[in-house]
Formats: sequence, C-alpha cells, structure tokens
Amino acid sequence: MESPVPEHTPAPILLRLHNPHAHDALFRVVVHWGSLPEGTELHVAVGHTRDEGKIEPPFPDEVEDGCDGTIRLKTFRTYHLTRTPERRTVLPEILIERRRPAVVALLLKVGKIAEGRPPQFDLVQMEGQRVIGGSTFVVRPTTND
Repeated sequence: MESPVPEHTPAPILLRLHNPHAHDALFRVVVHWGSLPEGTELHVAVGHTRDEGKIEPPFPDEVEDGCDGTIRLKTFRTYHLTRTPERRTVLPEILIERRRPAVVALLLKVGKIAEGRPPQFDLVQMEGQRVIGGSTFVVRPTTND
C-alpha cells in the first residue's frame, strides 16, 4: 500500500491497531526506517480515543478522521523518534483491549529528499515475534504549484 505524504506532514496520519484475540493483549509497534534520509524525525502518539486528558505538542488535541469523524488524541503516549543506525525502533508495549482498537497518530518531518526513487518506511504491529499488521509509507515531496 502506498501512502503519499509531504516532506512535513501538516496533519497526523492515523492508523488503527486491532487485537485479534478474545482477550486483552500486549502489542508492540516497530518502526523500520527503510530508506528515509538521515535527520528524519517521526513523532508518534499511541492511545485509545475514549481517554481524556491533554496531548503533548506537536500534536493537536483533535484530528478529523475520514471514517469516524473527530478523534481526540488526549492522553496518548507520545514519542519523538529519529532514524537509528540499526534502522529499527521498537516502541514500548501497548495494551489493546479485545474490542477497542488503539490509534497511532504519526507526524513525519523529512529532510532533503534525493532525486530518484522516493524513500519509504514501515510501521509494524507485533505480538512477541509474530507480525499482526502494518503499513508501508512512501514519502513524496510536495510541489508548490
């Protein structure tokens, strides 16, 4: 799946993490940095939409979601990530209830994108060593037409 995003995402990209079990379970989110250039920053917020509280900048308190209307990002755990030499970052585990998906909000800031094939990265939901789901993002620079 290709998801075009500008060099600096103006609004968070939203993903849902689902629990395939009949019981609550712990899952990890793993960022595979792929071919993103050095200096790339990724702000990640992970949580449940029914929680109340306040989210840390640079995230807004609310985001419009094409499927469910407004999603409140309050009390989401936030992480500021940069590309590592290992090209892989593992976030702390999150408890996902059996019938209540968690939401991941992403803000991406990419430095200079070289000519040629656009860079890409993956976000993977894992339970232990098992892949539960994930998304691949292709980064395309915006044009100022």
